[in-house]
Amino acid sequence: MNGYPSHLNTREDYDYVVANFPKELYVQDFQNLLDTRYDFKFDHFMEDNETVELDGDHRIMMEEVEGSKLPKRALYVKTYIEGNRMEQLGYTEEEVLAIING
Repeated sequence: MNGYPSHLNTREDYDYVVANFPKELYVQDFQNLLDTRYDFKFDHFMEDNETVELDGDHRIMMEEVEGSKLPKRALYVKTYIEGNRMEQLGYTEEEVLAIING
């Protein structure tokens, strides 16, 4: 193989790049494993007077509502994606963080 792989498909591919390439080439690939473990899912349309403490686990988005001329505020909640790529590859969060920070 010449150069950094264009696709990392298996744990062996990830382990290969760690063993054979400088950290600056693979650190983003491992960061992506961490970043794609969660997604924001629709929770509910908010009432006009409803407030929510916005933190890393909540987002408010304006959504078009059928039959309404004005968009409504919608609350989205951060949820863990079961079977995410990091799980599929067999890595733990601690292992990935050690590779990134090591």
